[in-house]
Amino acid sequence: MGIPPPRPRSPSPPCSSTVNEPSRRIETFVVSRGPIPERLEVGTLYVNQKGTRAHHLCACGCGQRVMTPLNDIEWDLTGTDDRPSLHPSVGNWNLDCRSHYVLTEGRVHWARSFSQSEIEAVRRNDLKPYQQTSWAQRIGDWIERVARFFRRG
Repeated sequence: MGIPPPRPRSPSPPCSSTVNEPSRRIETFVVSRGPIPERLEVGTLYVNQKGTRAHHLCACGCGQRVMTPLNDIEWDLTGTDDRPSLHPSVGNWNLDCRSHYVLTEGRVHWARSFSQSEIEAVRRNDLKPYQQTSWAQRIGDWIERVARFFRRG
């Protein structure tokens, strides 16, 4: 009788707020301002000199770099450098982990996972402020909405 062959390993499930090992997750962040380094440290939210971008390692512990644009349309960084808040939530839909979290007062708060259709809806909504529409398009859209309103009644 020989040694049985090893069982095939099943693929690791993607990390998310529900399946990632808590020991790997990053629980807190602090801000470091200045040039964004090539190599990021765990638990540090790096903000560029202009204050227009923040980079950090994904809070799930997967080690992937996450970049969040800081502006009136996308993310807002508030709080102190020791207890930063980043809103809205960070949904890493392009990463294998698909993690979703909010950074509030330096602490990571896990958010629920989104379905693919929810992710697509969020992406469409996120693009709206960047889509340029002419005055003629806006007026045409307004007329169409008014016409629909009166057709319903």
